[in-house]
Amino acid sequence: MTGKLEITVHKGISARIISKEMHDNIVVNGMNTQMCRMLGGDIGTSGNLRNVNRMQFGTGSLGETASDVQLQTPITPIKTIDPIVGVTYYNPYYVQFEAYLDFTEANGFAISEAGLLCQDGTLAARKVFSGISKTSDYIIEFRWRIRC
Repeated sequence: MTGKLEITVHKGISARIISKEMHDNIVVNGMNTQMCRMLGGDIGTSGNLRNVNRMQFGTGSLGETASDVQLQTPITPIKTIDPIVGVTYYNPYYVQFEAYLDFTEANGFAISEAGLLCQDGTLAARKVFSGISKTSDYIIEFRWRIRC
């Protein structure tokens, strides 16, 4: 599996785009373990499912590795996300996750890492990037696409 994280920063009520960047990410070993369990028929128990349903943000700067099990310096909020499954000619077999830090969230932090989490808390993917100073003037949009 491979992944890309697109980060878009919007300014003010007009939501004018002031920056946009795209990053390759690491799908970590925890997700590979989850996939093997799911392929073997183990989908987890009620309330402890293996699907990705959250995105978390942090201020860590240590580069991502396949053995990561959590973000280096996580902050709140943890956003619940719904997957968008797509099959297109140009980009077949992917699932996309989107989350936003709005005007009221994570202000005062330099957001520099993001992670996808499974419902049972397992880290699925992680990316470290240049810090984005979050204030109430900005909305940050995270669009994460994992290709299977």
